Amino acid sequence: MSSETAAAKAPRSRFRPFPIRIHSSWGLLAGVVAALFAALYARRYPELGTMAAVGYGLATGVGLLGSVLVHELAHAIAALRSGLTVSGISLRVFGGVTELREHPKTPATELRIALAGPVATLMIGGVLASVALLPEGVLPQAAVSTAFNLGLMNGLLLLLNLIPAVPLDGGRMLRAVLWAIWGSPAAGTRAVAVCGRSFGLLMVGFGVLALLSVGVGGVAQLAFGTWFILMGIRLRRVSRQVTGHLWFSEQLRGVTAAHLLDYRILPVQRTASGHEMAALETPNAEIPVLHDEELVGSVRLSDLYRRPVSEWDEVTAEQLMSTDIVKQVLGPEDAAIRALPILTGKRRSVAVLDEGQLVGIVTVETLSRQLALTADA
Repeated sequence: MSSETAAAKAPRSRFRPFPIRIHSSWGLLAGVVAALFAALYARRYPELGTMAAVGYGLATGVGLLGSVLVHELAHAIAALRSGLTVSGISLRVFGGVTELREHPKTPATELRIALAGPVATLMIGGVLASVALLPEGVLPQAAVSTAFNLGLMNGLLLLLNLIPAVPLDGGRMLRAVLWAIWGSPAAGTRAVAVCGRSFGLLMVGFGVLALLSVGVGGVAQLAFGTWFILMGIRLRRVSRQVTGHLWFSEQLRGVTAAHLLDYRILPVQRTASGHEMAALETPNAEIPVLHDEELVGSVRLSDLYRRPVSEWDEVTAEQLMSTDIVKQVLGPEDAAIRALPILTGKRRSVAVLDEGQLVGIVTVETLSRQLALTADA
């Protein structure tokens, strides 16, 4: 049974809590923002004292992180309300990503999910910036300045997100509109990828100009110039990846995981010895491990070969196995393209389960063979 079919039969399961992962790079970015604004507040409001200035700086850094998180939560809520499954939220130095288990089925759904984040950011920025309109004395001036600065940063985040390039929200909005006009999600994706490469080049140029004139704005300008260069490079790289993924999708249209199974790869029980695993002569570098009929992990043959042959009688599959293979699995009816992002990472094989039982393995070799067949057809 495919994951989409299972989700359709149990719609309430879509609303289970999903993980929120904050990358260490976000801690670095928040720390840099906090340090820069702490120095700004100490210089602008000398009566605060060092500790209070640091506190307001930390509030600015944490507030920025919170603003990005709320932005992604808005995307997630919109996706859940549209009937999609959210597998998690990841926050990195270049922003946040709401990870969906399946793609939107209509341009209206794509547009609704893409708009949710910018609308949330606009509301946050508007509320924070409006604090500056409060009568004087209601809040300490440093607190007003902190709220206003966070409002401005949300405004900048909004403008950045509206750039028509993937993976930004503006790119997803443009893709949805072009999808609705042309009736083809692929055509919209190609157009957005071209925009992404162009805007990425512009951002790199802007960052270089900022670095060349760094004496005007000091450390802050150096940081923002570097960030724009890195962001521009990332936009160009992601745009190329999207174009490549689109080609793979076209080549694998109508192909399911069941078409790519390599039945020569045999599993072993978790009690299997090293000699039993070596005797399989498997064409793959990874052997699935079962506990009765349940897939519990896999053994990389390279890990076995690192052991002396004299130990192979005593070492078992359970001692050598990793559980990575069970973290991302496919159903027989799942689209073959879903194996691509898994196999382009560190993994060399993807397990295919039918109602919890292993039916076969998709490998880099079987995927490449299918691509060669479709390319020659």
